[in-house]
Amino acid sequence: MAIDHTGIEISTASHAETVKAYQAALAPLGYKVKLSFGGENQDMPEAPGVIGTGLGECAPDFWIISLPTIVTAHPTHFAFSASTRKVVREVYEAAMKAGFTSNGEPGVRAQYHASYYGAFFKDQHQNRVEVVCHTPAYIDAVKTAIPGSPGIMASVSAVVAAVGYYFIYC
Repeated sequence: MAIDHTGIEISTASHAETVKAYQAALAPLGYKVKLSFGGENQDMPEAPGVIGTGLGECAPDFWIISLPTIVTAHPTHFAFSASTRKVVREVYEAAMKAGFTSNGEPGVRAQYHASYYGAFFKDQHQNRVEVVCHTPAYIDAVKTAIPGSPGIMASVSAVVAAVGYYFIYC
């Protein structure tokens, strides 16, 4: 079973600034605001004062929820999946430009597994954000050199990834 959506809860005062920063940082993943609710013009009787913004590539799978009762946020950790190592670097660079703080530059994290390529940063609420690509370097190089390469490369990538996960985690 896969996770459908996740998010962070922050104070209402920083909602707009936080949404803007995440929009900029996650743009290389294709993330955009997909749904918003609450606020001055859309107050919901079942949740007074709550503001929610859902970001995603297709559907909103990352939510920024602002609650008027939150004074101090409780930091958490979450990771976004990237299709290539190049996208990991692009997200990291976009996050740095958007005002996030580095918590680990892009690179291989062999302590997790040999193909774990990730970058780490923190938002203004001290949430630990990660973007990761699990594709082996040799497959990643082909995917990056031939963007959107259809057919056999996609099949080879899928098989190698599946076999790699099996041997790493099973």
